[in-house]
Amino acid sequence: LVARIDPMKDHRTFLESASRLHRRHPAVQFMCIGGTPPGMEPYAEELRRHSAALDLNGVVHWLGGRSDVPRRMAGMDVLTLSSSFGEGFPNVIGEAMATGVPCVVTDVGDSAYVVGETGTVVPPGDPEALASAWERTLELSQNERMTLCASARSRVESLFSVGRMADETLKVLERVTSRSRERR
Repeated sequence: LVARIDPMKDHRTFLESASRLHRRHPAVQFMCIGGTPPGMEPYAEELRRHSAALDLNGVVHWLGGRSDVPRRMAGMDVLTLSSSFGEGFPNVIGEAMATGVPCVVTDVGDSAYVVGETGTVVPPGDPEALASAWERTLELSQNERMTLCASARSRVESLFSVGRMADETLKVLERVTSRSRERR
């Protein structure tokens, strides 16, 4: 999980899902990467206590805010965004897809649109659905995984590249200025 410590990112569901998957697959490890904004320190401590209560010490690694997120992300088997509300267009999903990392996301904001058929979308706040989606992703054969990763990278490059964004913005601006000239 690459997300700041914030209730909207729903680390609690992430942790409950991690506990479920860890019981079924004891070797699995989890990273929580993201800083703690000012004022969220008590919430961060609550999450760490919840993690310990779920017997996840040594299984969930709290890495905090990092400058090496791309390198960490490239080593992930699955990127998760477990948000329960408030997402717009979550850049972290596109970043993971660009590095060829499969994504399991909750159906919040544009997350489902971003991953399309190249990831798995689950309902927010559903620990079992999240754990099961991770399990299915981890159980893919090497060929299935390579195909999924290549599809994710291709999707993000074709739909969300800077070049495409610039082209689409230019088209909108041209339409707006054209209409403005027609009104004069």
